[in-house]
Amino acid sequence: KATLDVYATVPDTNICVSNGVLVSATAGAPGKVVYHWQETHPIATYLVAVTVGRFWQWTQTSGSLPILECVFPEDSTKAKFDFANIPAMIPAFAARWGPYAFDKYGQVAVTPFPAGGMEHQSMTTINRTWVRGDRGLENGMAHELAHQWWGDMVTCVDFRNIWLNEGFASYGECEWQEDFYGPASYDAIVQTQMASALNSDNNLRYAIYNPPPANLFGNTIYKKGSLVLHMLRRVLGDGPFFAGLQLYGQRFKYGTASTADFEQAMEDASGQALAWFFNPWVYDKGLPTYNWGWASGSSGPGQSRVMVGI
Repeated sequence: KATLDVYATVPDTNICVSNGVLVSATAGAPGKVVYHWQETHPIATYLVAVTVGRFWQWTQTSGSLPILECVFPEDSTKAKFDFANIPAMIPAFAARWGPYAFDKYGQVAVTPFPAGGMEHQSMTTINRTWVRGDRGLENGMAHELAHQWWGDMVTCVDFRNIWLNEGFASYGECEWQEDFYGPASYDAIVQTQMASALNSDNNLRYAIYNPPPANLFGNTIYKKGSLVLHMLRRVLGDGPFFAGLQLYGQRFKYGTASTADFEQAMEDASGQALAWFFNPWVYDKGLPTYNWGWASGSSGPGQSRVMVGI
């Protein structure tokens, strides 16, 4: 990772947005403006982005944090509705994971764009099709914002550990649903992710750690990765689980981390050895298979007993 200074000379009819904060926008050659954006927090090179266009800009705030929204002018009314809950997402995630780690957040809508969204540090790029005026893609926006913690603040050390980025951001969708819309919405999105994960696993089975190169961004990474966190939360309880996430974030803030690093943080926070959980669910593929049976018998006058074996 490195710090970043971006100098971009653009037509004065356009706006330029990038990572970090805007240091200056000064007149250059006739009809040109020179933008200087600066990111003082270490950034992975794949999270650098420079976007130039004739955008309508809207600045929201979450506490003192500015949130810069940029869309095509004709999409401004739809954007105001679609983006209205972004300020509430930041404290919802911060309460679980620790403070937001950068000096601004933002979203810029572009087309053509091959993806739905990309978590460029402090300035997410989203597909223009996400600006619909119905909040139908709000989960996607929550996903990209969650990446600011998991993927940007803490980045997977290599792509064997990609689930630390994508599975975590997918679980952020669940946590947003729970925080803003309630437990029933949380349960519903978990069930949807489970059905999706099982379907993908039936079609092509691989572990979420060190997946095949062709499946680095496969559905299993996103959905099963999210569900592993859901299960781990149920195993540990909310207190140890979120304490572990915060410890993980603190240890590797602005740096990189591995699955082993995450497991160690969760063990330290919970006081439990967790290899029994990580080995089958993270390092192995598919689902654990359990064989069980029972037998009954008498243990004395008027008493009976049931023995269960797994």
